[in-house]
Amino acid sequence: MRCFLAALLLPYSLLVCSIAQADLIIEVQDASIQAGGEGFVDVLITSNADVLVSGFDLSFEITPTSGNHGTLAFKGAPDTSYVNDPSYLLGNTGFLTLTPLGLSITGSDFDTANHSLLNGISRLMARLNLVHDLPPGGSAALAAGDTFTISALMAFTKVYDDNVNSITPLTALPGTITVGSAVPEPATWTTGLLFVLGGIWHWHNSRRRPGVA
Repeated sequence: MRCFLAALLLPYSLLVCSIAQADLIIEVQDASIQAGGEGFVDVLITSNADVLVSGFDLSFEITPTSGNHGTLAFKGAPDTSYVNDPSYLLGNTGFLTLTPLGLSITGSDFDTANHSLLNGISRLMARLNLVHDLPPGGSAALAAGDTFTISALMAFTKVYDDNVNSITPLTALPGTITVGSAVPEPATWTTGLLFVLGGIWHWHNSRRRPGVA
């Protein structure tokens, strides 16, 4: 009888082992932000096997990688409404917290219910709000093209299964944030439009002017 039960439980035990050892990939998406403006970047999570997730801890940091014409930081008051996005890993019934600390951010989310992370299907893990600042007298044109890297601090980034065990192995891929030129102010647009219209009017009148004999 004991051997019969063991035979019945063997497939289940193998399934549990395969789930507990699922390879997870956390990927910070590439994004762009206007010089002196605000934006966000999404963090996705993918698994190579079906797994039940009960929660996670996360930690990310910003590192300048090229240019030095401004600073990028995590926004002080993050918008967590992304929990209502259907693709969010734990839905809107968990206990999400995010704590921005300038160049770093920590957070966690747990739920009393378990959520399925299906093989090969990327889910939204976090949406990180960003702010770019120019130094006093700084130029948006010079800042355009500057890049920053956002990467996970693996010592503090964990994903937990339905038994609240950390799922391993866990790989994190960084993302690149590129600074774009600032959008001109309305007054600048108006001035430019008037200049173009004035040029067209002058060209039109010069073509209608009779030639000199």
